[in-house]
Amino acid sequence: MKEGILPDLWVAGFTRTLEVHDPERPAEEAWLDPLELEVLRIRTGRKISTVREVALAIGRLGGHLNRKGVGLPGWATLWRGMQTLSVLVEGVRLARKLTHFG
Repeated sequence: MKEGILPDLWVAGFTRTLEVHDPERPAEEAWLDPLELEVLRIRTGRKISTVREVALAIGRLGGHLNRKGVGLPGWATLWRGMQTLSVLVEGVRLARKLTHFG
């Protein structure tokens, strides 16, 4: 499990690099673990099959509007998106440990 700011920055940077240089690679090659990718798909309501789609989905979590003429999400937006995704994934992991609630 990734912890802290540096892993999020690493993934954001790697995703940004792939987004620019090889955007049609499979989403599974975007350095997200399978749970992170599945949470991203569910949260965005999109299929997400390429690295470009991963970057745009993470960018949306970070505040990118994905409008025509805006361009691709930048480093800071991807980092914010990774922080949000990390919180969502941690929530899923905690929810799996619940035996009862209320």
